[in-house]
Amino acid sequence: MRLFALSLLLFCILLGCQKRHLTETEAREAATQLFLDDCKSFKRDPASFIGPILSGPNKLDKEGYWFSYEWKHKSGDWITLITVRDDGEMNLSR
Repeated sequence: MRLFALSLLLFCILLGCQKRHLTETEAREAATQLFLDDCKSFKRDPASFIGPILSGPNKLDKEGYWFSYEWKHKSGDWITLITVRDDGEMNLSR
């Protein structure tokens, strides 16, 4: 009985540790939320930007990929680039 319970516990732990990759839609939603949060932090109007513009996906390595999204300011003064890895890690640059 103990062996069965231990086996079941191990199975549940391994099942929960499986790596799930983000879809493009999930990556776009996450990048958009980060962009909106960034605009709020710097008191910028999100409506003054054009985007998100998908400039990826790109191959990261043999096990992953990432999506790139750009928001271009309508004045042409700056671009906000957000990359989203398939594991959910994000990076913002201006």
